[in-house]
Amino acid sequence: MPDNRISPKILTVPGMEHPGGEIAPIPNPRQPMTKEVKELIKTLTSNQNKTARIFAAKSLGRLKNAHAIPALAKVMLKSGGQLCRACAWALGEIGNRRALPALYIIRRTRGKKTTSVAVSAMAKIESRYVWALNK
Repeated sequence: MPDNRISPKILTVPGMEHPGGEIAPIPNPRQPMTKEVKELIKTLTSNQNKTARIFAAKSLGRLKNAHAIPALAKVMLKSGGQLCRACAWALGEIGNRRALPALYIIRRTRGKKTTSVAVSAMAKIESRYVWALNK
């Protein structure tokens, strides 16, 4: 019998569950995982240089590649300050609803500056879907 209890540590949205508790990596088949995206994800997740990690997050947002969502969300949830805000901004730029659970957690647990960026990203994501439905 499956366990249907809600974990307070992990916010999931129907269809987005992942056995490890992370955002399920469901890339858009029309967006290839390019070498540039792989390198930026590697820099974001492994480099100890804060400035390089912030640059990588912003670059991933500008590229709008859905393959970056799991890495951005993971780094955003584990970091704070400028890096957290850069990841939240990047998730908003990518505009995929798979980022909403992580942004919701940030909105509820961080300071005013970071919360503001997370709310803006959530609004940007939702406005894209509302616009597409009214098209």
